[in-house]
Amino acid sequence: MKNRDAKEEEMFTQCDARDKIEDERVAEIIKTSVEAGYFSRLMEWNEPKILILIALIGALLTGASQPFFSIALSKVLTYLSVPKE
Repeated sequence: MKNRDAKEEEMFTQCDARDKIEDERVAEIIKTSVEAGYFSRLMEWNEPKILILIALIGALLTGASQPFFSIALSKVLTYLSVPKE
């Protein structure tokens, strides 16, 4: 170990104590996350719950409309690519 004066040794001790407290805090957060699960913790922020259903229906409608747009756009491109005679 290097030669340290008393003030430096006290600073190292304080830093070690802060690190230990922070490590314990992080371990508690990880323990809580594992027990409750990340999704359960996120669900607490979703209020009112009916908005989840509305968002799900909106996502389904948006996703279902994409094949219809692809058909329409392919027809338009087909008509535009036919050469004039």
